[in-house]
Amino acid sequence: MTTLPSVDPRWGHEMRGMREDRGLTLRRLGTLTAYSHTYLWEIETGRKRPRPEVAMRVDEALRAGGRLLALLDEAPVTPEDMDRLAWITARPRTLDVPALDSLRTVLAHHRRLEDSLGSRALAAPTLAHLRMLTDLVTETRGAVRTEVVDVAAQWAQFAGWLQAASGRPGRARELYALVLEWATEAGNRQLIATALSLRGHLAWQARRPAAVIDLSAAALRQRTTPGVRALAAQQEARGHALAGEGDEADRKLDRAASLTAAATEHPDREPPWIYFFDGDYLTVQRGLAYRLLGRREAAAEQLQVGLAAMPEQLRRSEWVGTYVLQLALTCHEIGESVEARRWLDEARAIVAATGSRQLDRQTELLARRLGG
Repeated sequence: MTTLPSVDPRWGHEMRGMREDRGLTLRRLGTLTAYSHTYLWEIETGRKRPRPEVAMRVDEALRAGGRLLALLDEAPVTPEDMDRLAWITARPRTLDVPALDSLRTVLAHHRRLEDSLGSRALAAPTLAHLRMLTDLVTETRGAVRTEVVDVAAQWAQFAGWLQAASGRPGRARELYALVLEWATEAGNRQLIATALSLRGHLAWQARRPAAVIDLSAAALRQRTTPGVRALAAQQEARGHALAGEGDEADRKLDRAASLTAAATEHPDREPPWIYFFDGDYLTVQRGLAYRLLGRREAAAEQLQVGLAAMPEQLRRSEWVGTYVLQLALTCHEIGESVEARRWLDEARAIVAATGSRQLDRQTELLARRLGG
């Protein structure tokens, strides 16, 4: 049974206020969202809690720019954060340090929301925030500008990731270029390295091993935290695996393991955007590299161990679904048909929860390969 996330008590109140501001009746909102006006009334009055997909549709229909989504989950976004965000959106020249802190808090919350809602639900709201921040970067002067540029770069990084995950690599590439520009201006080496790694991830998606290796190596050369470098090292390892270079892949995986151990000693020094990274994540990546190198039994073992150790929220996220599918395919190839179908069913559950079109296509392709 799926456990509903806790909901800010103002959810229904905010929904009603936005609906009335737009001049919409519940019946009209029901038409826009494909839900009955009675059901929406129950949500608006607090009699029912909205599921993520309902919150997404209501947020889009009311053009809330992610405000309702941000009130859905249990992350530490306060009403004051959202009020401050709405204030600076309407009055960008009032930007101050507390407002920047609220922007960081809302961004951290959106990252966590993606784990349960998927990339498609958050792509448009995140781009809306980024447009506002782009205006702020243009208009801001003085001592606070560096912080504004830094926060904007972090939002651009997340927006680029969502575009890549939604199957828009060209738009993602443009956003990562913006991240590099702003992160360089702000002097944020961790974000520069992350942007290089993400460009490497686009090359990974396109199956271009040379670019994966070179961009990951460039990220690894940056003077950053162990966690950021570990992410680059494991991706470079997968690039070598994609190129069939087993010895070099093993060396980079070992380096990633060493860096991961170092990162666990001072987790507070790692940037917030790699909250998902730990030894279990590295285990899954090792399994993927082994699969590319034809070490299927070892790959299946590593993938199963890594996935089993992940927190439930991450385990059901869109990006993890790719590794679930890889495990299903690997089990099929080594003759474990029952296990293959079990993992395929888990991938389908992730598709149902996140609405990921890319993952849905991949899942159905694998289903046909498995015979149903």
